[in-house]
Amino acid sequence: MLPHDPSLEDIWQEWFHGVNGKPSILQLNKWFSTSWRRGSTKAISNANAAMYLFKKNIVHAILQSFPPGSDELLVEREAAALISAKKRIERAGSINMFERSLPKKAPKRKPMGTTSQSSAPQPTA
Repeated sequence: MLPHDPSLEDIWQEWFHGVNGKPSILQLNKWFSTSWRRGSTKAISNANAAMYLFKKNIVHAILQSFPPGSDELLVEREAAALISAKKRIERAGSINMFERSLPKKAPKRKPMGTTSQSSAPQPTA
């Protein structure tokens, strides 16, 4: 995973598209469930879990505010959601303060890729 203090765009890129030629977090979760986040020591595992949860909270907060629309407008909807999240982060003072202000228990969401009337975005190519 990317190091601490990533930008919003870095988190979004890593979650849905991957970085530095590595698979996305979404793909790693699909392939390996939680085992890919385990480290060689308990301290590393705890740090990985904390960083993963931090990024998950941010991504899910953005997805919750994702504007509804058709899949043809997915890129525009994604851009609008990221702009909205940037404004919320600015109001919070930092991405860390934004994440801390989020509800601790996010509502259950349908898995990405399901065929329903969900407004959740699909990763763009």
